[in-house]
Amino acid sequence: MKELRKLERKEKSKHKYLELLMLEANIEVSQLKYRLHKTRSQAVKMACQARINALEITLQELQDEINNIKKEKTRIARSMVAVV
Repeated sequence: MKELRKLERKEKSKHKYLELLMLEANIEVSQLKYRLHKTRSQAVKMACQARINALEITLQELQDEINNIKKEKTRIARSMVAVV
């Protein structure tokens, strides 16, 4: 039970962090898309697109980490049920 509660706290913390990061990233992506649309400089366009891609990769990695925590929590819960 202790391990399950520990994983639930960890999952909740990561989920809250991910939501905050997603909101901040969405703001930055919107600003970058606006700058991308507005500029004529090819270098600026490439830099903006690279930053957008980096933000999307970071968000996907965090989502994968949350999914791994959920799988671990499910595994522990099933093993607890199997023991009882």
